[in-house]
Amino acid sequence: MLQQGRLTVTQLIEKTSLPEKQIRTSLRVLIQQNLANFTEEIVEGDADNLTTYYQVLLNELLWRLRYPRFLLVARKIFGSDVRSFTINTMTNDWFREKLSVSC
Repeated sequence: MLQQGRLTVTQLIEKTSLPEKQIRTSLRVLIQQNLANFTEEIVEGDADNLTTYYQVLLNELLWRLRYPRFLLVARKIFGSDVRSFTINTMTNDWFREKLSVSC
């Protein structure tokens, strides 16, 4: 999904050759962890025919990958006592938005 952009479940099955149940379970976990989202679109004027597209939230994924590095830098600068403060601060959405803009 990172390379292809948003995809439907059918497209994911075709590209990965995984069973539909495994794909749906994986998507559910990614959405619960805020690493993916979905959008629904009406297919050419037919309100009863919705297509659901799924996509990875790249900023969230990168944030999770950088998180241990932030903790390491804070510990080196301020010592081991700052770890819990850093964790609490970094889980604050306002702080995350400000940090994402500056990175």
